[in-house]
Amino acid sequence: AVAFPKLVTPRGRKEDPLVLALKQIWEGAKAALKPLQAWLDVTGEEALEDLAAVAPAMLALLDLTAAFSAAFRAEKLRINAADFPDQEHLALTLLVRPDGGPTELGEQVSARYAEILVDEYQDTNEVQNAIFRAVSKEGKNLFTVGDVKQSIYRFRLADPTIFLRKYAAFKPHKEALDGEDRKITLSQNFRSRQEILDAANFVFENILSVEMGELDYNEDAALHFGAAYYPPRTDCRTEFHLLTAHQKSAEDPHPVKKLTAEARFAARRIRELLDEGFPVTAPDGTLRPCKPEDIVILMRSPGSRVAAFAAALAEREIPCSFQEDSGFFETMEVSTAVSLLELIDNPRQDVPLISVLRSPIFGFTPDRLAEIRAAAPEGDFYQAVASSDSPDCAAFLKTLNALRLSARDMSVHRLLWHIYNTLNLLGLYGAMDRGLERRENLITLACQAEKLESGGCRGLFAFVTQLRRLLEEGKAPPAASASASGGVRLMSIHKSKGLEFPIVILADLDHAFSRQDFDASVLVHPALGLGPRRVDLKRKIRYPTLARTAIEETLRRENLAEEQRVLYVAMTRPKEKLILLHSLYFAETRLQRLAASAALPAAPEAVAACRTFGEWLLLCLLCRPEAEPLRRLAEAEVPTAPCPGAPWEVFLHDAGDCREVSRPSLESAGDERPEIPFDPALLAFEYPYRREAALPAKLTATQL
Repeated sequence: AVAFPKLVTPRGRKEDPLVLALKQIWEGAKAALKPLQAWLDVTGEEALEDLAAVAPAMLALLDLTAAFSAAFRAEKLRINAADFPDQEHLALTLLVRPDGGPTELGEQVSARYAEILVDEYQDTNEVQNAIFRAVSKEGKNLFTVGDVKQSIYRFRLADPTIFLRKYAAFKPHKEALDGEDRKITLSQNFRSRQEILDAANFVFENILSVEMGELDYNEDAALHFGAAYYPPRTDCRTEFHLLTAHQKSAEDPHPVKKLTAEARFAARRIRELLDEGFPVTAPDGTLRPCKPEDIVILMRSPGSRVAAFAAALAEREIPCSFQEDSGFFETMEVSTAVSLLELIDNPRQDVPLISVLRSPIFGFTPDRLAEIRAAAPEGDFYQAVASSDSPDCAAFLKTLNALRLSARDMSVHRLLWHIYNTLNLLGLYGAMDRGLERRENLITLACQAEKLESGGCRGLFAFVTQLRRLLEEGKAPPAASASASGGVRLMSIHKSKGLEFPIVILADLDHAFSRQDFDASVLVHPALGLGPRRVDLKRKIRYPTLARTAIEETLRRENLAEEQRVLYVAMTRPKEKLILLHSLYFAETRLQRLAASAALPAAPEAVAACRTFGEWLLLCLLCRPEAEPLRRLAEAEVPTAPCPGAPWEVFLHDAGDCREVSRPSLESAGDERPEIPFDPALLAFEYPYRREAALPAKLTATQL
């Protein structure tokens, strides 16, 4: 182990800012050395002994993997099936020889084409790259287009180093001789205002490097303004808002949670933009007031965070829509309809039953449900409802029994339409906020039922089971689009790739980078091989081998480079306005830690030590003159320098100010309440197949 010498503070200078800064640097150096202890404490003989001990298990694992792969391939051939990787490798076998050259068939295919054009080249893998080379006269007539800074699909085996190797090896097109590989740099951006480009350039020229990011952000990689059609503006500066959240304490026993505060602040800022009519540029070059569909809230992994943002937007009466696939089943109307189908299939399920009772269809209040349970505390909740003699429970059971009887003779598609007609679901949900979108989602569910039935999924139980599988695999149909219903879009950064939006709010910047890839028992790297843990049965211990430690560090660096590219994609989506939201617990302490290593450009080690997008932004932003509120909060002395490009706007807020929006009650509003227009046609929906649904699927002689 490394022994650190003691740092002696000169007498009487413990509070000197220079001494404090030196202490922070010293503590940072000690912290940076700790991860290296595992490397320094192992001798070469010990490392080789560990590898020899785990070698039999690793060889057995490789043999097992090969055997499984062969058996799986044989089974797919038996049923005449092939997935996409199979097709890739079959094409590789047909077109590429084992030595890497083209086969006879590859030469024949390449002779058919004058040019091979490949888009999004930064997202290719080695298999695809070998195929491209085989069908393109060994790359001599291959034209590729891509931006390695937007390669964010490593989890799909995309290898950005393929692009980087060619980018480094190819000469600029003006310097290359005839027949030499060459590159043309397309650095002009025709999407965004100068303020957006300046913000992105400032961040990435200070955190992106070969050492930490696989690429230097030089003049060729920087974004250059090309959208001259934007009229001059003074209100499009990039905004950075830091919200300081607090834990529960005696002074504040009910603090606003960090996520809730961030969501409410985003909703408040959006409401300000809408109320002030923030101008956005129309296709003809004129300015018009922004609308909700001009705004998108981007997050790294929205997931459960969507509910908080949707609730906050609803408080401000701002329509919204979640653009992820899984959001379809999370919508109120679809989740209620699916719960009703589950209930018809098997009524003795407490969660679907309570969901349906609490829905607007039947309107049972929480207090009423508690009364029903209190009257029959034993058994499941269906038994409690069935044992009640109250009119509301009797009416519900009568409706449920009638639907279950209808389900015996109807397909799921017809059953859904029968439910919509009997309970007036399309009218009920159509009369709510975003009614058109809700009706579209219910109709999509019915169409999904028809599609699954046409594919052989017959019966209510099979349909419900299939829906659960689709939800688990994230293959649900997309929810109705926000643009159709006029709403703010909530979207993941990956879903936003290739899109553009007038106004982007990048939120959840304190979302920690995933470490899921490092938890496996055996780590795998395409170049470095296998990194196992060693299990020492004699000493009853388990510990990582040096190979695993090295592979984990390599994977961590590659993962951080990928996260940098994800942040780059997010910051280059807006056309006219970028707003960054960062909420923190213990903000003062975390800012002090970042201030100790803040510099322009940031050191690669400091970038590697960060764990969130927000820390990367703060690492650079603390050095800007506009970030005085942040430095004041941290009580830190950070050298600042004028930064080229458009200035930022940096704000500091207390999360406690983001309380729930208070609304006047209907009684107190009196005659001053605004009149809300209502379309009676929304409640007057008529099912087009009422007569057919009213007839049973089977007719007896007595019914004719």
